[in-house]
Amino acid sequence: MGSVQQKNREKGGNDIMKCVFLGLTTLDIIHYLKRYPSSNEKVRADTQLFFAGGPAANAAVTCSALGAEAILVTGLGQQPLAGLARQDLEDHGVEVIDHTARPEDLPIVSSIIVDESNGDRCVVYTRPDSSRLLANQDYSQLLAGADLLMLDGHYHEAALACVRRAKSLGLKTVLDGGSWKEGLRDILPYIDYAICSGDFYPPGCGDTESVVAYLKCIGIPNIAVSGGDAAIKVWQEKYMEIAIIETEVVDTLGAGDILHGAFCHYLGDGDFYQALASASRVATLSCRYRGTRQWIHEKGKLD
Repeated sequence: MGSVQQKNREKGGNDIMKCVFLGLTTLDIIHYLKRYPSSNEKVRADTQLFFAGGPAANAAVTCSALGAEAILVTGLGQQPLAGLARQDLEDHGVEVIDHTARPEDLPIVSSIIVDESNGDRCVVYTRPDSSRLLANQDYSQLLAGADLLMLDGHYHEAALACVRRAKSLGLKTVLDGGSWKEGLRDILPYIDYAICSGDFYPPGCGDTESVVAYLKCIGIPNIAVSGGDAAIKVWQEKYMEIAIIETEVVDTLGAGDILHGAFCHYLGDGDFYQALASASRVATLSCRYRGTRQWIHEKGKLD
């Protein structure tokens, strides 16, 4: 158990959220440059960072950092590079359940170059394999006592089995809809809260209105669409918006993942709009800092 959760347990807190995350973990190597290099140019990075990345992994770290108990079901394996990602997750209080089907394979590695002059970035990564997680797992024990399950759309077969069990146990279910992925149509009927990016387009959808109509038709009661520094659009019984607060932006890397992880933490009282508004504040203010971890050490300054 992470140190944050352990301290809360020692204080006698019994209302700590227990959140399970199932999805992608990568090893992110982040290079910060004064400018993008030109062709055949060798450039020294101003700063280089190594972190576990991926939507579910970053969300789990965020949820843990805010005080919840976070469990991550993912595929990492036994290669030394995987150990770097695993250590980062465990250092930030996340319990890692490695269900990779091929432990001898290299983990997914992302190399990210950030242009400090304007904040632009490019990402080079290995292609995730949706069949990497072990099949036919019984998630009953893992989900026992949990409050919430978040999926990021990766690992379709495992995600479907897990979300079905979560619904039968009465857990809240959340989807990080970063982009449309094969197999999501099977998972969506089990989702209570869908928080999507502006790049999330189910088949036949070409704008936000058609995306929302698609999700409503499936029966998802709580829907939100985020768009960078634009207001978050929210649909429950009525349409609402959450304005993005103004702040100095140093780096937006992982801000969407942080939004989802913070949302899971704040959803304890079941208020979708308020949880999302609180999460939006955390995600926005995390952009004051480089990478996806520095904000955690400065979170006391986020008020």
